[in-house]
Amino acid sequence: MTKSNHSRKSKNDRSSVNDSDKLNKSISEQISRLDDFEDSFNNLDLRIAEVISKELNKRHANSDKDDNPGPTDSKFLGFDKEEERELVASIKHNVNFETESMKKRLVEIRGEFINVKDVLTRRLDDAEQYSRRNCILVHGVQQRIKETEDDTYNIVQAFFRDQIGLQIPETEFDRCHRLSPRNTESTMGLRSGIGTGSSDKPMAIMVKFVRYRVRARVFSQANRLRNTDYYITESLTTTRSDLLRKIRIKGIGWSRDGRLYAIGDADRPIPIMVHADLERVKPFTREERKARRDRNQSRLMKTT
Repeated sequence: MTKSNHSRKSKNDRSSVNDSDKLNKSISEQISRLDDFEDSFNNLDLRIAEVISKELNKRHANSDKDDNPGPTDSKFLGFDKEEERELVASIKHNVNFETESMKKRLVEIRGEFINVKDVLTRRLDDAEQYSRRNCILVHGVQQRIKETEDDTYNIVQAFFRDQIGLQIPETEFDRCHRLSPRNTESTMGLRSGIGTGSSDKPMAIMVKFVRYRVRARVFSQANRLRNTDYYITESLTTTRSDLLRKIRIKGIGWSRDGRLYAIGDADRPIPIMVHADLERVKPFTREERKARRDRNQSRLMKTT
């Protein structure tokens, strides 16, 4: 594949992320405007009542100055003091009822906006994760000085052949390039030990395959890298990577085909979809996590 095609695909991927960010920003701005609009209704009934009271007082003042009844005289309009108070109270009640109804509707609209934002955010995240379906990240592979894109392809092919015993033809690769340390960390979540984006570690390699079947075959052999400085992870969206990082801070979590799982309170795997699900994650100390990984590794070695 030519560099121009790689560049065009890279721009398309970035465009998808930018569209998601723009949509979230737009919806957030609309919610903020609704908040401002709602604030403008606060004490609106009191402000209207104050205006009416001031106007009536002004009319009384004008009436006292002029013995001849005129259009500004409340008596001329047929109101006495008690009736004026009742009028003001009635207007305040009606205005308060209307403003409260409008504020209630604004709260409902705001809630609808938030729900729409949540739904769209999840759908955009699902779409972005699906676009990464054929991708994996290879960690721990040393980087050559002035490594070119062709060099990276050759390194990856040799890595799959020598480390996991798979001969992957060049035609099965769609894209292959190094990630920056920051992007390495943001697309894999937090992993204790090696490969968390520190400057003394080689940058991870993003590998995108033409077919998902090949990607699945490679990923299924990742267990062969145990007890080495190499490992393979999925390429996760920023949202899922952040969620996985928080799972691993609290307990034990992993990803499978872009979906996140954790050990729950019943000591069984549970799906984690939103941050609220973190409450269901069973806490583990670092020592407990290590002991559990060792048991799983021992069990896996017996079955292979």
